[in-house]
Amino acid sequence: MASMTVTIIETLSDNRFVLYCARCGSTGRGYYSNGQQSTEPCKVCDGRGVLLVKLNSNSELSFVRCARCEGTGRGYYSNAEHSTEPCKACGGAGAQPIRGTITILT
Repeated sequence: MASMTVTIIETLSDNRFVLYCARCGSTGRGYYSNGQQSTEPCKVCDGRGVLLVKLNSNSELSFVRCARCEGTGRGYYSNAEHSTEPCKACGGAGAQPIRGTITILT
């Protein structure tokens, strides 16, 4: 996996962070089936443009770009085209920790 820079907007505790939403590019807007941004709120961040993320491990905060969605936060249809749904591997965050998992909190 390739390394990536994860912009931590705010550290709330040892394992909770506020990150920019990769799914909507921090715009807070969702997508139509043709890939164009809609006026509806993003399904991942609920229109906020940021994510509250909990790191579910006791390791250092070290993220890599999500290999499944290549950091876009977007899922795929069976024909390998992007879908309107969030990536199932990273939940739409566009990144995954090297060890453990992350949970997007609402």
